[in-house]
Amino acid sequence: MERFSFNSIFHSYSRKDIVGDAMIPFFLATALCILVGVTGNDVLSQIKKLVALGLNVLPEMVALLFAAYAIVVTFFSDSVFQKAKDKEKGKELINTLNSSFCIYLLVSVIGIVIMVITSLIVEMEIEVSFHRYINYGIYWIISFLMFYSIITLFGIIMDIYYCSKATVGDEQSS
Repeated sequence: MERFSFNSIFHSYSRKDIVGDAMIPFFLATALCILVGVTGNDVLSQIKKLVALGLNVLPEMVALLFAAYAIVVTFFSDSVFQKAKDKEKGKELINTLNSSFCIYLLVSVIGIVIMVITSLIVEMEIEVSFHRYINYGIYWIISFLMFYSIITLFGIIMDIYYCSKATVGDEQSS
């Protein structure tokens, strides 16, 4: 592995992957903001609820990520993945799996940090003349990060399923 830095994540996880993973969360976060605006709900109270939910859910999702990663790493020691490491496509698959875990962790940690900062700022009750636009922006960002984390976690679960299927399938054919 020639690259050993944070930037190496983006070697296997391309802009196309980022855009593909971000499309559904983008539309869901946008739809949620529109729904809040159309229904006339107070966006600040919705931010408080979303931050509380996120701070309860995202840390557990990060814990699930580490458990899932431990499962995938055990698959890497299986004979199927040992054979895959010798092939270019196999190396690419393993690097992509590692990158997707790192991106998920990065997005989740960024989400948690933004939610903590938002929670602290909301408690200060700072008055700003254009607060409505700021609140909608923050609401969209937090919604996006939460949806991104949830959808990416689902993708990781599917990766684990396919890894286990490949491992079990190899044992059955022996």
